Amino acid sequence: MHPITSSSSGDRPHKDGLEAVSNLQEALVFLLLKDPAQFVFSDAVDVLKLGQQVEREAALGTFGSATTEVLKGFQRASELEDSGEVDEWTAYSMNAVLLRWVFTYNPFQRFDLASARQQEALSAKEKAARF
Repeated sequence: MHPITSSSSGDRPHKDGLEAVSNLQEALVFLLLKDPAQFVFSDAVDVLKLGQQVEREAALGTFGSATTEVLKGFQRASELEDSGEVDEWTAYSMNAVLLRWVFTYNPFQRFDLASARQQEALSAKEKAARF
């Protein structure tokens, strides 16, 4: 994962293009699963499904409605304008949150939602085996 840069909107070209959008989506999915308190949504949402939708958009190379919804949720929780675009303050705030994870997570390793689900399933099986 690389630092988040501003202007990662699908409506406007980004100086780093798809790589910057993909990096943003990877960070959003990571935070959704690891630190959901970083998001405030206007309606009750299934965080896992929303993460899957963002991953689909990333696979298609699009900055779609799921990415926008998750980004707005992050902006609300960070008390920023919920524009759905990555401005300088949004990039700064997200990078600050991600930096906290550097000490517990390898930031150079790609985050994979499927692997996270498998890890959660293994943890559940281990817990069940103890009882």
